[in-house]
Amino acid sequence: MHTSTEFLLALWTLAVVEGLRVTEVVVPPFLVIGQRARLRCHFALEGEVLYSLKWWKDGSQFYQFIPRNDPKMVVFSVAGVTVNVENSNLHEVELVDVQTSSSGQYRCEVVAEAPTFNTHVLSANMTIIGKGRGALSTSAQFYLLETVNFGTQHHPYRAPWHALP
Repeated sequence: MHTSTEFLLALWTLAVVEGLRVTEVVVPPFLVIGQRARLRCHFALEGEVLYSLKWWKDGSQFYQFIPRNDPKMVVFSVAGVTVNVENSNLHEVELVDVQTSSSGQYRCEVVAEAPTFNTHVLSANMTIIGKGRGALSTSAQFYLLETVNFGTQHHPYRAPWHALP
């Protein structure tokens, strides 16, 4: 015998699964200063019509694509984010000349048309790595501060990361 709580939970689960949703966000986890980043947002309409797709960095919106608007694409000023509008569209945004200030959490948000205005988000982190000091050869050396789990304690360490020539 099922309780009314179980029934309501089952209905809520069905409501959450259906509708517009982000299926995958692709953000390069690590880049070197000056490189380009391609951010991709894959989504499923699930029978709904897309109203908008937006990109955010650390809670600040920097890109908006609304298919029914003219212009469809709008770019907002956010520190560390330089969008190449020529290579950006509904499914992909290209960032150029990334800097350490480009590091952060990147979130893709999709919103369905009325009457539902269903909204779904998914995010991923990107870290920009700076070049090491004193690298005079063509193979530059980079350092990344990481955390390693030794049993139950976390200890920071510096791990060398070598760029390919």
